[in-house]
Amino acid sequence: MKSQTNKKLILVSGGMDSLWLLAKATQTTNLDNLFALHFQYGQKTQNKELECFRECLKHYNIPLKNQKILPLNFLPTLLKSSLTSTDINVNTSGIDTEGSILPTSYVPFRNTIFLSLALAWAETDNIDEVHIGAVSEDSLGYPDCRPVYYESFNHLIKIGSRDGKIKIETPIINLKKEKIFQDLKSWNAPFEKTWSCYQNNEVECGQCDSCILKAIN
Repeated sequence: MKSQTNKKLILVSGGMDSLWLLAKATQTTNLDNLFALHFQYGQKTQNKELECFRECLKHYNIPLKNQKILPLNFLPTLLKSSLTSTDINVNTSGIDTEGSILPTSYVPFRNTIFLSLALAWAETDNIDEVHIGAVSEDSLGYPDCRPVYYESFNHLIKIGSRDGKIKIETPIINLKKEKIFQDLKSWNAPFEKTWSCYQNNEVECGQCDSCILKAIN
């Protein structure tokens, strides 16, 4: 039975992890109570990601009034990452298994920035939950995918927001990529409308970390 009152804000990038969040939320939540947020932060594939965001939301009939696209194109002036800087090459050798070297695709404090803005919207419109597609399996290369990071963020909400009741949810934090893909397939989710490549807008390169993970499945 779908919840009629609990409001959920989903961070939707256009990739398969956020598609899982969206597909799962539509199974349990009334569409009027589902909200979607997409960021354009100067990433090399932002045009394709925006297209996928729109296609996925259209597939699930998410109301236009519940969608927001936030331009953060100033971020490349503050930070360096191969996702946003044309003079830095995207990693094609995989994440260091010892976790001692972060990939060039690491974006400093990206999830912190995204969540802060999402929580501002959530508090303004009395949204109960913010869902983000963080996967612990990625945490060796991306430290803001660790469970302890979200535990700390939820503590911050309790002491630094109006009533401390908003909750960050990470439904796939402990799932393997294979399981995420299997779920999407079993739900007939529009996997073909997602984009994983870090560097191309037309044809996925097949060489970056994200493309390799997608190809495995």
